[in-house]
Amino acid sequence: MAMYSYTSRHMRRRRFLFFFVGSLDHNHNNIIHVNNHLMMMSVIMMIMIAHAIVVVSAASPALSDSSSLSGPQFTYGTIADNYFQANKRGLTASIENARRNGCLSECPPELQTVRVIFHRDDEVKATSSNVQNAWYNMEILTSAWLGHDVRQRMRKATALWDFSPHNCNYWRKELQVPCEVLPLSATDPPDVVNTWHESTGVPRGSVMTREDASELVHRRPIDAVFFGNMGHPQRRRTCNELTRAPGVRIECHGALWGAALVAKIREAKLVFVDYFYDECPLLTHRVNQVLRQGVPVLMPHSADAELDREYASLGVMFTNAAAPEGRLTRGQLRPSDVTSILQANNRNRIVDATLATQNYIGPERTSAISNTTCAVLRSLCASARDPETTLIPLRAPAHHPLPRKYESHHYHPSVRARAKSARAQLAALRARHRRVPSHAA
Repeated sequence: MAMYSYTSRHMRRRRFLFFFVGSLDHNHNNIIHVNNHLMMMSVIMMIMIAHAIVVVSAASPALSDSSSLSGPQFTYGTIADNYFQANKRGLTASIENARRNGCLSECPPELQTVRVIFHRDDEVKATSSNVQNAWYNMEILTSAWLGHDVRQRMRKATALWDFSPHNCNYWRKELQVPCEVLPLSATDPPDVVNTWHESTGVPRGSVMTREDASELVHRRPIDAVFFGNMGHPQRRRTCNELTRAPGVRIECHGALWGAALVAKIREAKLVFVDYFYDECPLLTHRVNQVLRQGVPVLMPHSADAELDREYASLGVMFTNAAAPEGRLTRGQLRPSDVTSILQANNRNRIVDATLATQNYIGPERTSAISNTTCAVLRSLCASARDPETTLIPLRAPAHHPLPRKYESHHYHPSVRARAKSARAQLAALRARHRRVPSHAA
């Protein structure tokens, strides 16, 4: 019995061993079969992907043609990193979009780098066949930053860009160099459309209706906001009066930046703007960042009639009649301009201006900005001149009627006219005294 039990147990072990080994052999065959199947699938997938790439390349020559993505690389000065980071990011995105559209394909092959200068404190490196400078002026003509030495450096740049058509007309006459208008909207952040929709609450892909605009104006808690340098006496007087006005909530902020500024703009029914300098073009530096939040702007007319006409359809409300063509004047914002538009009978004007802000991010304007940027870059490629080219020296004024630090004011036509008149009066007084004997006095 014991022998039988041992034999039975032994046979059971052998049967189990045979079954286990057989199972291993069967699983091994299955694994080999699966591996072979996966390898075949991988090869098929690789063939399909390669075929798709060939088809797409054939259907889209622009993707396979490297010349459409050619052209110089763009760099920026050190000042751009400190003060113009948003402009730098936006302009970089616009340039890369233009590069994809082939706007830089006609640049000379030896031109490898274009250095964009935003500010006069940036170092202007010597130009060569492969490195050129593009000066993007963001200052107004009467700014003390634009002295004689700065203008000489501007003339030596391969390209001169300006945000204002009025400024460009002046540079062409004064510096005797080509000037291209590159709107500051070309430096807007790449997500400007998303920003507008997020601020207004209008779903992406939808259009704001007048009912939407009316509800949005009603929902915003602050009647009017001002932000900017409060060093100008006129601004301080205006804000002191407005912040005390009864029945309205008006705020003025002299030091508000970044996310805090954006949040404050989004709470306002409108933002009002006053000029710091005389004879100033439309302050698109400030206006653009308000309009892309879906908030309208109230301001006097500027010295740039062309910009005024454009922005009147984008959500900017002007307080006074347009200046005659050719007159370099600016309006003056009065406290009553702000309080009157906040009255109930003028509410529709704010609603209409809020509705018009969607034109700022509309497809037609976006396309126009892209086309302008492309034209400016094509002009840059065409004007990449020989570094040995010499310019006629810009003659410094022989007489400075203003202190040295304000020498740039001497270049402005209206200031020159006033200085000429003052010199004529002084010369007449001196001539009169010369005719009167000293002992007779």
